Amino acid sequence: MSETSPGFGRIFLVLLAFLVAGTPLAYLAWDNLSDLVAGHGTFGGTLISLAALALFLVLVTVLKGWIDRLESDR
Repeated sequence: MSETSPGFGRIFLVLLAFLVAGTPLAYLAWDNLSDLVAGHGTFGGTLISLAALALFLVLVTVLKGWIDRLESDR
């Protein structure tokens, strides 16, 4: 069992960082992929949206790993 647990401040900052980094990535992927589905997409926009989606998935995986480590320390 871990002697220290992350306090409210640290958890809040990690979630805030996730939201600050993840929101523009999700918006970019959503906007460009919705244009593609509507038939107005471009090749460059599709590549940008796929890159944003990949970065968002990496960010979610990192956050999930951090949360799993918090649970295993209990």
